[in-house]
Amino acid sequence: MKERILDARKCALANDAPMCGDCYYSQGYLSEDTFYKMQVTPSEEDWKLSYTKLTCTNPSKLFVRCTVAVCIEIRWLNKSPWELDQYSASKLCAYGNGMGLTGQYNLKEGQWIRDQASPTKARENGIPESLLTTDFYFWIDGRSLYYPKVFAMEDLTHRGTLGYKWYPGMPAATYTDVCLYTRFGDSSVAEYDCSSSKNYRGAACRTEIVTTDYEPEQSYCQR
Repeated sequence: MKERILDARKCALANDAPMCGDCYYSQGYLSEDTFYKMQVTPSEEDWKLSYTKLTCTNPSKLFVRCTVAVCIEIRWLNKSPWELDQYSASKLCAYGNGMGLTGQYNLKEGQWIRDQASPTKARENGIPESLLTTDFYFWIDGRSLYYPKVFAMEDLTHRGTLGYKWYPGMPAATYTDVCLYTRFGDSSVAEYDCSSSKNYRGAACRTEIVTTDYEPEQSYCQR
């Protein structure tokens, strides 16, 4: 299945659409976890066409947020003490090809994150069997720094908390340094003390995307 994504924000409608002076136009489509992007840039009398292919390294999953392709994954603390606070979760998400904590952009992403944070996945990632009988949580993007209920984000591509499904009554804290989390089996988002670590097994992370140039099988352009 191919999902076509257009970037119409860079150009207003004009007689020579999609080009309109000194701007650029891009479009792309998502097919089998790969995002194919074509960009047209004016250069004097010619149009320059560039083609890129965007993918994620395993086990990250590719999603398209409006016109931005991103990679997200669940990372687990797979060593003793098997649980971590939000600061440690942020460091875990920044390790290697990580870019920091992320959150859900929409319901589809929220469901995927929830399903990845399952007992089966926890077992595959080295979490001891004895810890799988208790509720376990994982951190997502969002920390109140200066004002209660106003959350600073590490990842700006998921629209802050607009895509979050709040647990009833949340957010409710009247103080700062509160962080956001969710849990397996429930994609609702709640808040808790950032220094807490009990039963927090991992985090939702954004990872670097892999970009490669490619040549389409057929192309034609005439100005």
